[in-house]
Amino acid sequence: MKNWIAYAASVFVISACGTAGSYRNFIGSGQGENKRNDKKTQTETENNTATSELNLAKQRRPVPTVTPYATPTPMPTVTVTPAPSPLPTPSTGGTPDISGWTVAWADEFNGDTLDVNLWGKYLGPSPRNNEKNYYTADDVYLSNGKLVIRQQKRVYGSGTDQRQYTSGQVISKKLIGGRPTRVDIRVKAPRGQGLHSGYWAYPNASNTWPPEIDFLEVIGSQPTTGNYTWHYGSDWTSHKSIGNWFPGPDFTTSFNDITVEYDSTKIVWYLNGQERFRVTSNLAQVLNSMNVLLDTSIGGDWPGLPDSTTVFPSYNEIDYFRVYVK
Repeated sequence: MKNWIAYAASVFVISACGTAGSYRNFIGSGQGENKRNDKKTQTETENNTATSELNLAKQRRPVPTVTPYATPTPMPTVTVTPAPSPLPTPSTGGTPDISGWTVAWADEFNGDTLDVNLWGKYLGPSPRNNEKNYYTADDVYLSNGKLVIRQQKRVYGSGTDQRQYTSGQVISKKLIGGRPTRVDIRVKAPRGQGLHSGYWAYPNASNTWPPEIDFLEVIGSQPTTGNYTWHYGSDWTSHKSIGNWFPGPDFTTSFNDITVEYDSTKIVWYLNGQERFRVTSNLAQVLNSMNVLLDTSIGGDWPGLPDSTTVFPSYNEIDYFRVYVK
């Protein structure tokens, strides 16, 4: 789980399914983010230690424009659990079937600029888990039919907000959930010590955290490991997670297709058309409405600091993002 520190003056405006809502640090009251420091096995982990404020899910200081929500509820700290040994066995199952699904919204990233009707950029220093990057507007752009999130080694910001690295984060203005949902995303993550790429969803401002679905997380120093997690609980004090990690292709050398299908009875993760992981319990919140986040953070308690082997600039590339419903 990532630690979050509330920034009282920060506000982000986002429209969800056509309705505008204001976000403090692009979060809602009671929301928090758990960026998988559990290094999960297929067993549940729980943390009830409320020692620092955790604002929702990898948030950054947004553009101030409207009156913010109230200060978010503090979140607990989670200690990283080492990955299991021997390697876990992927769940068995077939390939995802597109029949019966209807496109709800999608972005092929074929334009010259980011579609502001679908996405907002998060701006500000990363406030959680000792991460060392500042999220900027110019580190998010479109190129050659792809969304690019760039990581750079440069001093940015001033005073206590100053950081030694920059990166980017986008957050969807449209929501997913509310009915059986399928998400397709094609990504190529950056390689390097200290990099942490996430493709995930958390509740919108009217809800509290959890739930959260991590479609995929890639640690840049572990380029052949995919991490998949479901977070649940009545509130942050009762947070639990079910997740697993699996060896796979090198996520940093080629594009890979991630599909996640979920309804009230299951969540199923597919990698390049093959099932990798499945959750069938503790799903009371799975159909809650959520926003999508796409980002790469630098430093922090899970990936650690960059070192002399980390190459900058590096790039997190997303070929498309598609949402289907039934």
